[in-house]
Amino acid sequence: ILDALTDLAVDGLVGLVVSILIIKSGWELISETMSILIGQGPSRETYQELRQRMMTYDHVQGVHDIIFNSFGPEKTIVVLDAEFPSTMSLLEVHKIVDRAEREISAAMDIHLIIHVDPVGGLSPFEEEMMAVVDDFVQEKDGVDSYHDFTLDSGEKTIYLDLAVSGGHYPDQASRNRIQKDLVERLEENYPGYKALVN
Repeated sequence: ILDALTDLAVDGLVGLVVSILIIKSGWELISETMSILIGQGPSRETYQELRQRMMTYDHVQGVHDIIFNSFGPEKTIVVLDAEFPSTMSLLEVHKIVDRAEREISAAMDIHLIIHVDPVGGLSPFEEEMMAVVDDFVQEKDGVDSYHDFTLDSGEKTIYLDLAVSGGHYPDQASRNRIQKDLVERLEENYPGYKALVN
């Protein structure tokens, strides 16, 4: 009808408007679901809440390597490492971890999996090595801490994870450099040993 009343190509204009609306709706849909599809990280407050809840359990000495895996709004799996004294029995630690997984999962509407890291019980040689790492952490700005220190005496290999600040080490190249610096320090102090730092 409008074509008969005007010289304008109304069908073309209406088609253009409809196309724009479809593109706009598609973009909004992609924008809303993209973070879910590629993995949306939790807020800083959620990290802090999880860490604080975990630290309330008996004998927990530290929490690190918290990983959130979101599989849509209904399912979030969280894995973390919790540090316990190496002198505790496996049964004692299991009871605490089992209770923490149940209670925190229910309170935060997540599925929590806790990996246990033993702390302490080191030989004097291992303590000496850790003192070298402690000095390194104190010297370097932006190196927050380290964890999972392990010495494999048979293979003469030192393993540990270094925690660095994103502000000081914003990209993988800078993180690789600081890790390399620590590897060199350890291998220089302990010839014949290999250091693997993550």
